[in-house]
Amino acid sequence: MGSQLTCGRELPPGWRLARLDEVCEPNTGVRDPRLAPDVQFRYVDITSVDNVAKRIVSSREILGKNAPSRARQVIKGGDVLLATTRPNLNAVAVVPLELNGQICSTGFCVLRPKECLERDFLFAFVQTAELVESLTSLVRGALYPAVTDRHVREQLIPYPCTGEQKRIAAILNEHMTAVERARAATEAQLEAARAVYIAYLRGVFNNNEATKWPRFSVKQLAALGPDNGAFKRRHQFGRGVPMVNVSDLFLSLDIDLGSAERVEATSDELRKHGIAAGDLFFCRSSLKREGIGWCAFVKDVPEPAIFDCHLMRVRLNPGLAVPEYVAHYWQLPEVREQTIGSSR
Repeated sequence: MGSQLTCGRELPPGWRLARLDEVCEPNTGVRDPRLAPDVQFRYVDITSVDNVAKRIVSSREILGKNAPSRARQVIKGGDVLLATTRPNLNAVAVVPLELNGQICSTGFCVLRPKECLERDFLFAFVQTAELVESLTSLVRGALYPAVTDRHVREQLIPYPCTGEQKRIAAILNEHMTAVERARAATEAQLEAARAVYIAYLRGVFNNNEATKWPRFSVKQLAALGPDNGAFKRRHQFGRGVPMVNVSDLFLSLDIDLGSAERVEATSDELRKHGIAAGDLFFCRSSLKREGIGWCAFVKDVPEPAIFDCHLMRVRLNPGLAVPEYVAHYWQLPEVREQTIGSSR
């Protein structure tokens, strides 16, 4: 099923419309690293890609005998990777030259453009909202929502001659560079502010008196849960009730239901996955390692709302713990690292 990117619009003069499998190489290569058990290789999986910066930020060095079952696809410098798992998060990146000949997960669709298609133009295209929406509408599976390589390669891309592609890509790259500089400056300011907050947290929770306080697991403090949330397909979004998802957890310690996406929900879903004031939410699935176990709480519930399947809800016993207190405690880096470690 092709993308409807040009529905209702005429292409500019000199532009063409083609499926990605027509303008990208059909076979990018596979290799089983386990056939060379003592040979090391660099492995790129979905956690290697920063879906905000749109680049590969890490890769693991692994011996062939320790290769994951999904480590099969050969990558070359200049390939465009598009994560087929949770396409709404748009984890895409260009393979740098230093990873030429290495291996990536089968959780990516590897797009290697032919001569008619400029790499940077293709990379800009895979970040468009229309493509993300088209792929998200095709998602299958509740626990591991994903599209297939075929879904990606059937998408339609409008493109001009290579000279015009280069011109457009150069303009977009210039804007992206400016955005990246602004983002880096903002992150530096946020990191400085967070360092002050973490220092205060340690002063509260790591002082001599605090070491004598009784300790309980979250399960011991819970009146309800842990529970996983609802899976909703993209076509159900836009109307109905607010649904808290992973992105809402990172905006603030206190989740604002007013900014959450809305979905159609049945009475059974509202009963099973309904939110109450004081509910704690933990991220149980994240593209980024540091996102796993991230915690936030809901202070006010002005209307019926539900939560997403990538979150875990815990409703605390009010006689044992206060949600704000637990959420602040969970911001300690050492607590976060322990949570990440226990998820392996």
